[in-house]
Amino acid sequence: MYKEIKKNKLLFVARSWSNRGDNTDFKHFFKFFSGSINITNPSTIYWDNQLYRWIKKQANQSSYSSLSVALEMEVCKKALIYKPKIIHFWFADHDYHYSYIPAKFTGAKLVGNFFFSIDELKTRLLVKHHLKKLDLLIATGEEQKQYLSQFISQNKIAILPLGIDTDFYKPLNHPTERSKQIRLLHVGINRRDIKTLIKVFLYLQIKFPTIILEMVGGKSAKYLFKGIKNIKFHSFLSDKELLKVYQRSSLLILPLLEGHQSSQSLNEAMAVGLPIVTNNFPNLRNYIFKDYEFISPSENVEMMAEHCEKLLLDNDLWMETSRRLRHHSLQFNFTHIKEKLINIYKQYLNIKIL
Repeated sequence: MYKEIKKNKLLFVARSWSNRGDNTDFKHFFKFFSGSINITNPSTIYWDNQLYRWIKKQANQSSYSSLSVALEMEVCKKALIYKPKIIHFWFADHDYHYSYIPAKFTGAKLVGNFFFSIDELKTRLLVKHHLKKLDLLIATGEEQKQYLSQFISQNKIAILPLGIDTDFYKPLNHPTERSKQIRLLHVGINRRDIKTLIKVFLYLQIKFPTIILEMVGGKSAKYLFKGIKNIKFHSFLSDKELLKVYQRSSLLILPLLEGHQSSQSLNEAMAVGLPIVTNNFPNLRNYIFKDYEFISPSENVEMMAEHCEKLLLDNDLWMETSRRLRHHSLQFNFTHIKEKLINIYKQYLNIKIL
């Protein structure tokens, strides 16, 4: 028999990232259950002070900041006022450390999502004793789950894939609207292998002299492209602007340093039906369909370039790949993610949301 709770007994915590628009996973997370209690940055205006910096230092966790402390302070306050039955951190690898204390006093179940790669969990989450205080830990892939099971019982770890708004991120109505100019797209900077990206691009420039590389979110690596022609760096893009960049591109190229973690840009590209050339890492296999052929070992410049060339020269292959990626992405629509989360609460916490 499930314990039934109302939506106003859910307390959701998620920091707002300044470089993302409205179609992010955490903003959809807040919308999942209308009437729930939500905590994010606007609730914590005065968050950088000497006390918070001291508390942050005690956590001995590089990913935990003064903002994390402020969010947890807000959790403590609202937990005591509203007595929630679930306290759920969307970015627990950043912001959860001490909230087991108010959860213990109020009887709330404590839940945390973890998006860090295994390398980041090893280097940025050095102290892991607080993980044992969680009632439920949510990973984004099987490899991540296996690693985290060293620190928390495996029967307290669920997997919830990254979601994507497939109603917003969608292909053009007519393929002919796509740019005739060959445009490689690269999105993001974290865990990206920029050196391999440059080598692949230079390799392709020999075959396609007018090819353009568009960099979204990679401006900090601009110095590495000195002297290389046909590079376009984008500063902040709105959701609509980012969608247009995806839709007009020829393919997404995503060389990675390591990939024991999921990729939001990969999901966005799939939803738009944009073919993807990336590396063969464990967690990406949880998202790309099983027989996807345009993946290669890390740092294999020649194979990545060959995959790009194959897609750029064969329009029928491009169209079929695009169709299959779009179809595959629909299983990650936020409607399905919400239902998966409801079932996770039932299975792991024995709680049914009314």
